[in-house]
Amino acid sequence: MFSVKLAACGTGLGVGICALIIGASKIVMFDEFNHLNYANIMDEFDYLTKLFLKNDKFKHFVMNNEQMRFLKSQLELFIRNGESDIIKYYVPFIQNKYISEQKIDYLISTATFEHVEPISLGYKNVASLVDENGWLSLSIDLRSHGFTDLEPDGSRSYNGHLKFNNEEWAKKAEIDKRTYTINRITATEHLQIISKDFDIKFFLKRRESQSINRVDLAPMYKWLPEDELNCSGLHVVAVKL
Repeated sequence: MFSVKLAACGTGLGVGICALIIGASKIVMFDEFNHLNYANIMDEFDYLTKLFLKNDKFKHFVMNNEQMRFLKSQLELFIRNGESDIIKYYVPFIQNKYISEQKIDYLISTATFEHVEPISLGYKNVASLVDENGWLSLSIDLRSHGFTDLEPDGSRSYNGHLKFNNEEWAKKAEIDKRTYTINRITATEHLQIISKDFDIKFFLKRRESQSINRVDLAPMYKWLPEDELNCSGLHVVAVKL
């Protein structure tokens, strides 16, 4: 094993298992809700191990047999107890007293931070988790997640959530009765908050053609420039200051 500790937010256990198979010393996972299917964890471990071993480019990264037996025992312990010496899973992410106890070298998150509220506390937790000179990789889905109304042609606009003011949005989220909503934070706002504690090395804004008219935007979003209005996602790679 090598002394690298990985945190994964909202990615499920698969990313963490991959890191452990190639020798990460510890994984820490966070979610707002517990989505893990404990019954499938060992099957997922066996599948990912075989996937690594049959690929000539990656098989030499896989740990030796003794280390893999130890990893298997740690996964079995995690299934029984909800944690092990090298696997931690904390729910929820925002209000979690254990975050300050962890220090992580890499944090990976996929399609999570569009749901985190308040967003400032979410990124404060990230800054607390990631050690100095540690790396952050975020993929943020800025689309409407099906919360918007159907268009006359039966489709939903990917940025239709920008039509609603805060009061209208709160009512809509209540009517939908989901266990989660989206925070409607723009790509620029995400980057501004992240840059307070991280040196952004790379970011990419994913774009789609505009699907709502500017006149339909809520007043709070009418300032958006075209590249922000048409932004459907954001990927960020950054280093902790």
